[in-house]
Amino acid sequence: MFYGQDADKDVCVPGNVEPLARRRSGSISYGQEADRDVSLPNTTIYIERLEDVKMELISVRERPEYKDRVIEYFQSKWASEASMKVYEDSITSCLETSSPLPQWYILEDAGAIIGCAGLITNDFISRMDLYPWVCAIYIEKEHRGNSFGKILLERAMEDTKKGGFNSLHLCTDLDGYYEKYGFDYIGVGYHPWGEESKVYKIDL
Repeated sequence: MFYGQDADKDVCVPGNVEPLARRRSGSISYGQEADRDVSLPNTTIYIERLEDVKMELISVRERPEYKDRVIEYFQSKWASEASMKVYEDSITSCLETSSPLPQWYILEDAGAIIGCAGLITNDFISRMDLYPWVCAIYIEKEHRGNSFGKILLERAMEDTKKGGFNSLHLCTDLDGYYEKYGFDYIGVGYHPWGEESKVYKIDL
């Protein structure tokens, strides 16, 4: 699950779910998701809520002055000692390429970063015939339960379409969560460190 998979700990956290990055010494970091049991609001309510909380989604490509903060945030949530440079290099390089990938996002609430996500070519999974992948979705614990992870997913979908792709993918260990966002289970993929994950796809 390249860089940090979908830890959209946005709604309901079962127990103490910490990023697997902090439990996998020496491997490329990734994490678990725990955004379950969410009832998605309609568009009107959703927009009103964003205005109320002064939420802002920031793409580091569009706001390069955020680069150092974005690198530090992703590293703090997803990196092991062995993978710190992965985030630094990928986020820095995305500012210098004409390719539509990768993309890196943060969510801010009144100036404080409360979440993040990435859009990448492969999430360290065997299904290299599929791309792009949304990864590293994370919502700070005190902001979970508000469907803020949906904001990150929707921006990843938007940039996927802008990049000329007609589908978006993710890998996860969850059952019954990403279906709420329109993703369909399409099979199993395998990671270099010997584990497997369920693969999901949404057509755009």
